[in-house]
Amino acid sequence: FPKFINLPRNWLHQGISYMDSGELTTRLLVETLQFFFILFIFYILFPKSPFIFLAMISFLLVHTWNWLTNNLFWSLMIFTFPSLRNPGALLTVDYLNKMRDRISKTNCISGIAIYGSVSRGMWHERSDIDIRFLRRPGLFSLLCAALVTMRERFQAFLSKQPMDLFLADNIDFLKKMRSDEIPLLIICRDERLQSLYPGCKEKSINITDLIGEF
Repeated sequence: FPKFINLPRNWLHQGISYMDSGELTTRLLVETLQFFFILFIFYILFPKSPFIFLAMISFLLVHTWNWLTNNLFWSLMIFTFPSLRNPGALLTVDYLNKMRDRISKTNCISGIAIYGSVSRGMWHERSDIDIRFLRRPGLFSLLCAALVTMRERFQAFLSKQPMDLFLADNIDFLKKMRSDEIPLLIICRDERLQSLYPGCKEKSINITDLIGEF
């Protein structure tokens, strides 16, 4: 019964232990601000309630909200429930290209690399999409890229797209990926990516990238 282990464990840690330091810092900051905002609202509405009770309810609400909207929710669901499927090749290709168009309008993210079953040519109906964003250096780029990453996780949640998505501060984070996976680079505006993956070129995603030639 993996769901009895996967769901509470994932709700608790939400991939925080895997995050790069920049994303981890901003995630903790955002969730802390959300917590104090909700706690303040509850304290105004229910001033006679015990403070510890209001704090516990605020934490549960905020942590659950982030578990749904700022996490790898549909990847977890597909991994946990064998009957679930991803939205299919056509919708996945359309989603990835629209995501590429959205992010290409920003300057804080200099690279998007797709790994996993897509890069190995083994994508199937229960695959998720392993994506890593590479941000530009600097504090402003970190804040901007973290917000963009949160937005894309929320968009994936609404679209029921299983996304394994994390934000990299530098190229060392990408070296954690499998060495036999040459990623598809749908945005490549960074010489660090070009030096790590010589010969890789920026491209849009098409149906044959997922399911091969007909």
